[in-house]
Amino acid sequence: MKKRILIATPVHQEENIFKEFLFSLNKLIIPNNFIANFFFILHNCSNLKKYLENNQYIEEIDKTEFKIPEEGRKFWKDENFYTISKMRTKLLEKAREENYDYLFMVDSDVLLHPKLLQLLINDNKDIVSSLSWTKPDTNTKIEAPCGPYEGWKMYDDVEFAKIPGLYKIGWTGRCTLISSKIFNNKNISYYPVQGVAYSGEDYAFCLRCYCNIPNIEICIETRLPSRHLYNKKEYNRWIKEKNKFLQEINS
Repeated sequence: MKKRILIATPVHQEENIFKEFLFSLNKLIIPNNFIANFFFILHNCSNLKKYLENNQYIEEIDKTEFKIPEEGRKFWKDENFYTISKMRTKLLEKAREENYDYLFMVDSDVLLHPKLLQLLINDNKDIVSSLSWTKPDTNTKIEAPCGPYEGWKMYDDVEFAKIPGLYKIGWTGRCTLISSKIFNNKNISYYPVQGVAYSGEDYAFCLRCYCNIPNIEICIETRLPSRHLYNKKEYNRWIKEKNKFLQEINS
């Protein structure tokens, strides 16, 4: 019997970036012994339904607004974190209730190498993420691995992330393969942890995993980095380089 992967994410995204995200997902190589299904929670973006089949999405309509700046990363209020936590937790529950073997949670502004999913599965970890690089803010030219630096504090130098390999990490997110061992535990969610100041949903998820699952390892894969379209400048750069990328992966 083939194993099943739910490729899913909440989506609050510009149309052009979402189209490139779907392009990337449709290029993914699905291993022969697996079946993959897409499922998205469209948050206040009904215009994206036209790119999906009816069974590939539900809508979440509310008054929460996310600021998507011209340059730089999104800056969110507490209500934004609660909204994204609720939607991500709903996807954990869907994977559990429908007896999936894996949940592949990929942010809707991330582009994947076609061979990435196979690589993550072969790593055989309960939580393993793909490396991507992002500028922490608009005032620096320095890119950080996997968003914030904090997840890499067990290493002395984030330059270590440029060495291809598989590494243990403090916490991770953005593009993460999660095994059923994790989402079948009903104590795991993306909701904020009471008494912990940092409210990021990925951090809360990883912290709950450490607290509820003995001997859990959270890892990051650096051999096939993902591409993060975190602003319009990065999107335009991708469009210019897209054909070159396709030639490389097809050669």
